[in-house]
Amino acid sequence: MKRIKFVALALCLAAPLAALAQSQKAPSQKNELYKGGFQYNSVGATPATDDSLYQALGGKEKISAFTAEFVGLISKDDRIGHYFAKNRLDHLQRMLTDQFIELSGGPVTYRGRDIAEVHSTMGITNADFNRLAENLQVAMDHHGVPFPTQNRLVALLASMQRVVVTK
Repeated sequence: MKRIKFVALALCLAAPLAALAQSQKAPSQKNELYKGGFQYNSVGATPATDDSLYQALGGKEKISAFTAEFVGLISKDDRIGHYFAKNRLDHLQRMLTDQFIELSGGPVTYRGRDIAEVHSTMGITNADFNRLAENLQVAMDHHGVPFPTQNRLVALLASMQRVVVTK
């Protein structure tokens, strides 16, 4: 439970950095910092430049396994499950797996839609975003991903908060 609170706190602390990042002009999508459907910049976490995070997460098989559990958790969650009610969960799992692999420096390119575009009309709150992160941490815990490694992936995803949270 302490770990989940720590992740939620980390996500909340990332918000001021995200606001600063939002005020900066985003470079073109050809920039190497456009990864996993999201434009990173010099503020906050940046995608992996090597495969060390990918390897630490356990490679494609383990990332796919914890992502499958994660999708199951979020789709059944009383607080955020409604966001996924009309989604094809198998497609969501594939897209998230690809996104996590690419962000962690693995050998897959995320070919899904832009993160800002996907979430622009959903009305997601900070509480919803934090709940999603908590579910991801639970899934990674169940698959033996070490806490420091979890934090490395969550830090990359926290940078997306500024475009995902719209309410």
